[in-house]
Amino acid sequence: MDPALFLQAAILSAISAVIYIIIGILPGTDETATMAPIALALLMAGLNPVLVLAWFMGSIVAFKIGDAVPVALAGIPGGVMAVPQVPDALVAKEHGLADVLLRKGNAAALISATIVTLFVLGVSIALMPVGAWLNTYDLVLG
Repeated sequence: MDPALFLQAAILSAISAVIYIIIGILPGTDETATMAPIALALLMAGLNPVLVLAWFMGSIVAFKIGDAVPVALAGIPGGVMAVPQVPDALVAKEHGLADVLLRKGNAAALISATIVTLFVLGVSIALMPVGAWLNTYDLVLG
């Protein structure tokens, strides 16, 4: 990978992480309504797909970490995917363990992000040989 591309990807993922941690803390915000349109706009603007992937991965990790804050501290789901965590968060809050729940949730999000990054890179490397075939024109639509 080109060092300039790597630097751009790191900068974009850091910017998206800051933006989406703030958005993720707000209860009621949804991933689909906030992340997908921006990722599509970046693709349509002609940005390198590797950079859009870095933007998207940074934003999804930050969003999931941000989702954990209102659940752990107040028992309010930050998004749809955080709803199953509410009963456990309320029990932890009753026992004074909201901070432990928040730390463990954020650590789990970071570990899962590392695992999924390695998985995505492995799948993309495995799909490289069929890239030319996948990139051909459609015979029906031209």
